[in-house]
Amino acid sequence: MQLMKTEGEVSVLNAAGKNISIIDHMKLYNGYRTSTEESSYGWISLDSEKLAKLDAVSETEVRKKGKQLEILLKSGNLFFDVSEPLEEEETLNIRTSTMVMGIRGTSGWVKVIDRWRTRVYLLEGTVVCYVTDPVTGQIKSTTLSAGEMAEFVVYEEGQRQDEERCDILRQGFTEEDIDGFVLVELKENEPLRGKIEKASGLDTGSAANGAEERLSADQKQMKDAMDHIREEYGKQENHISRDPVWVKGRETAEMPETEEEGEIPERVRNPERGGGMGSNDPGTPPGGGGGVPDGTSNGIADPSEPGGESGGGSSGGNSGGVQDPVEVHSVTLTDGTDSTSAENLNNLLNSPDVGEIVVKKNPNPNKTWYQPTDTPGEWIDDPSVVNVDSDITIPAGKTLTLEEDVDMTIEAGNTVTIDGTLNVGGMMTNNGTIIVTGS
Repeated sequence: MQLMKTEGEVSVLNAAGKNISIIDHMKLYNGYRTSTEESSYGWISLDSEKLAKLDAVSETEVRKKGKQLEILLKSGNLFFDVSEPLEEEETLNIRTSTMVMGIRGTSGWVKVIDRWRTRVYLLEGTVVCYVTDPVTGQIKSTTLSAGEMAEFVVYEEGQRQDEERCDILRQGFTEEDIDGFVLVELKENEPLRGKIEKASGLDTGSAANGAEERLSADQKQMKDAMDHIREEYGKQENHISRDPVWVKGRETAEMPETEEEGEIPERVRNPERGGGMGSNDPGTPPGGGGGVPDGTSNGIADPSEPGGESGGGSSGGNSGGVQDPVEVHSVTLTDGTDSTSAENLNNLLNSPDVGEIVVKKNPNPNKTWYQPTDTPGEWIDDPSVVNVDSDITIPAGKTLTLEEDVDMTIEAGNTVTIDGTLNVGGMMTNNGTIIVTGS
């Protein structure tokens, strides 16, 4: 796979989550993630007959094992054009959080509406698509033909009265439904337009004449939506409290002396709401309450800094408040132990004396021989992975932190419920369910 070209602001992360400098025709290896900003696009080539185009404000991850290829569309939209059928031993899947489809030789595009809904528009050829409810394992499938659209839905609990947890809603679509980022590709590809018209009856030639105007309209709509999201995000309480209050004994967040000058976030004022400074007085020194301890930017105590031994423990603060747990418990991934098993982490999180668990990477990992095409090989460390093979709940006011280069994999059928805070320093792979009420 190659990232053939980009337009606008596009970023690429490798499998370890590190930023990669972008060049034209750069190779994308297993686990590489590509994301685009507003009015920005990326073209991924699987070979000369297979092209995928990433829309603005979208993110993909490529997965590869031999001749088995997969593109995971995490958000946004993706156009695909496979002009020649795959060979017998080849596979190409496009996957979202709710849907997976296998492609042999066809074109169309995929839209992730939200975590519960995905739409597939087929311009030419046929595809087999599946929708799966990750909780019950219920699966439904359908075969789409040219000119058809299907919405793949996973229902939230209680949304339906019957036992159906997923569904496929099919209908046709017209030239007016084709997104601008797709039309500009069709405008430059007359053979494909001819195949589409023959297969579906869609007059994409006439529609493509206004491709740039439709793309501009889509870009404006996206900008308005992102502006609204940023505006609403700026109003949220947790947006304010993300900044550290204390660093190296000095106040870094501008704290108002009176409420008229600006409202202090509730979680800072009230330790009962998941931590704080331990006092309603902004001048309270570090070390009090269960909030952000000194010498840290992410709430992990640093014993080398004043007030950082525990991140809490002051007798000050709201007299009726409940102090947060003060202990930061550290565990290290080591082969042959179960210290980081889901069951053990769950037990620690429910301990009244533990406020945060910090998982460190395996200091002596196994090694795998890694040899990209046409480059020298090397032995690389196997990733440190917390494998969630049973349900985990992070209670409100508590934190589970996986340090840098520690991954998390949630196995199918298992749930991580985040009422407190989860920090993942590596890469998260979710094959199960994540429920977020915290951060």
